[in-house]
Amino acid sequence: MSDQKNKLIDIAVVGRKTHSDALDFRKIKYENHTGYDRTIELSFLDPVANNDFGHHKIEWNITQTDIEYPETMSARLLLDRERIRGIDYNKAPINYKFDVSKTKPIGFHENVISLNRDGLTVNTHISLTDWTLYDNIYNFATSTAERWNIDTWREKNESADLFEYSAKNKIAGKKHKKRPA
Repeated sequence: MSDQKNKLIDIAVVGRKTHSDALDFRKIKYENHTGYDRTIELSFLDPVANNDFGHHKIEWNITQTDIEYPETMSARLLLDRERIRGIDYNKAPINYKFDVSKTKPIGFHENVISLNRDGLTVNTHISLTDWTLYDNIYNFATSTAERWNIDTWREKNESADLFEYSAKNKIAGKKHKKRPA
């Protein structure tokens, strides 16, 4: 079972994917701040891969829990509503059970999720040292799309509209506050 699931995960990550819905973020009002969220269903560019993948569902979720702080941006690639990849920002170094060799540094990291031979979930963290904080959620989404082989053709074709939308909603090029430690 775990080999079959890992094969599905590999296909979902490596296969070239696209989406039909626009990447228009919905604003979410929290108690004392505002964020953005968007989940988009994906399909493979190759029709044979779509048929082979069967009834499984692939989704791409991008969030920013506080529009004032770019380090609150995160993304997930979901297979049948389970996270198989994730990109998040560590605001401080984190180590596991005080083991310095397993320290996750400050900055973006990718969660690579698979199953071991016993069927248990393995979550490996890969540091993304070449990633920096993004000035808007669209640039962050584009970077995650490139990493996970998602063709953002709509955004390329409609980029003028997207950036006009961003400017109207004051999220493109905005000076962000540094979140208190």
